[in-house]
Formats: sequence, C-alpha cells, structure tokens
Amino acid sequence: ILQTGQEINEVDNSGFMTNAPTIFAGNLGNNKYMVQVTTTAIRLINNGALLQTLQLEWTGACGAAADPYVCVLSTCGRALVLALREFRAKDGMTARLAPTRQGVSARPPLVRAAPYRDLSGLFTAGLAAPQVKGEFTGKKGKDVKAEGFKPGAVYELNDEDELLYGGDQTPASMAS
Repeated sequence: ILQTGQEINEVDNSGFMTNAPTIFAGNLGNNKYMVQVTTTAIRLINNGALLQTLQLEWTGACGAAADPYVCVLSTCGRALVLALREFRAKDGMTARLAPTRQGVSARPPLVRAAPYRDLSGLFTAGLAAPQVKGEFTGKKGKDVKAEGFKPGAVYELNDEDELLYGGDQTPASMAS
C-alpha cells in the first residue's frame, strides 16, 4: 500500500487487506472513510484504522459506491447494498456499514449493478412542475424573461397569432 503526498511512501499498517484481490476501493462519508471490497470481505477504514470487516458468504466480482451507498455484486449474480451509518461512540464519531432494507432479487442473476445518488433533484417525486400554458400574464410591463417562471403560477397565451406563428423570435426573412 502506498501513500501519496510530497513523495510516495510505503505504508505498513494501512488497514487494507493485502492477502486477497481488491475488486473495488473508494471513499464514503465525504471522503472521511475508505471502503475496500475484496473477493472475500468488505472493510471500512478511517485514517488507517480498521472500523469494520464484513465477511462475504460468496465470491465478490465487482463493487461500486455512491456516497453513502456501496453495492457489491457476486460471481453468482447476487447483489449486496450497504449504507454508511455514522454514530456517536464513547471515543467520538464512528461509522458502520449496514445492509439496506431494499432486497435485490437474485433471479435472474445480475450481470452489473451500481448505486446512483440523484443530486439534481430530477428523479425526486412529489415536486409539482409549474403549470405553463404560454406567455406571462402577470404585472404590466413585465415579461417571462424579466421575471422568470414562478412555481405554482399559471401562464396563458392571449394572442392566437403568437401561438400559431411565434412571437418576436420569428426570423426577419420569414416575416416579409
């Protein structure tokens, strides 16, 4: 195991397992913790100190992470999804990897699996999109570009010609 900094140094006690092939290594908890997935175990490490080891009942084939989740896929097509749980202990904050409640079916066998964390809000349920029917009909002298779209506002198109032929975005060559 090597440590990078001003120079590259070999680390004797890193917390990483070196007697089995590593199939995935990544960071969790905003880069506070490291997770190592080998063919036989999953290890959670903090500053070179081993926090947790989970022995696998099957052979690990690949792994992936999307903070705070880790997904491990077996050679037989099973998936294990774990979540990082931080909690306060006697000697300060610590963490554990805990299985999630969502079971992943092993029939048919999985070929690939990866966790995904939606930071955009695109897949968030329950947010209603603004109801848009056309141009802004709010305050006099204002338009959509000046005020922007407001959630919950209803926009209507008042001019049929503008609806059919477009507004001031029509190219000059088409207008004549």
